[in-house]
Amino acid sequence: MSRFSILVATLTAITLAGCGGADYPETVPVEGTVFFDGKPVSGVNVSFFTDGAPRAAYGVTDSEGHFVLSTFGSRDGAIPGVHIATVSKPGEQAPQTPASNQPPKPEDLAKTYVQTMIIDKEKSTNVLPANYASKDTSPLKYTVVEDAPNNFAIELSK
Repeated sequence: MSRFSILVATLTAITLAGCGGADYPETVPVEGTVFFDGKPVSGVNVSFFTDGAPRAAYGVTDSEGHFVLSTFGSRDGAIPGVHIATVSKPGEQAPQTPASNQPPKPEDLAKTYVQTMIIDKEKSTNVLPANYASKDTSPLKYTVVEDAPNNFAIELSK
């Protein structure tokens, strides 16, 4: 066998070995809507945690409060089982500097950094009740099933 043939065979074997899919648990579609005091809420971070899962399922609500969860890929849902849901909505964000063709001046970077730190500490808090933001304190529990729709209305109150 020539060196070229050995090289091609080796590269083919390496390529095929690297093409195997990841061994992730099966997920099922999950979606829902977040309400706070009866009204849909946009920009809410939603996470579903279940025991034994390598990671939480995650989504963000749109302008109508609707979310679709993703775990290992975009919109793939969550692993079936009992989940604790957490929700949080960040408060005011630091101002964004408009894009420019020129690199920023060091004094402008310093000013933006100081503004960001002030806003982050003073205003960028969760605007929803804090107990919903932690899986240790959240009262939200949902069962994700394989054989039925998983469309949850997450009702929050003060």
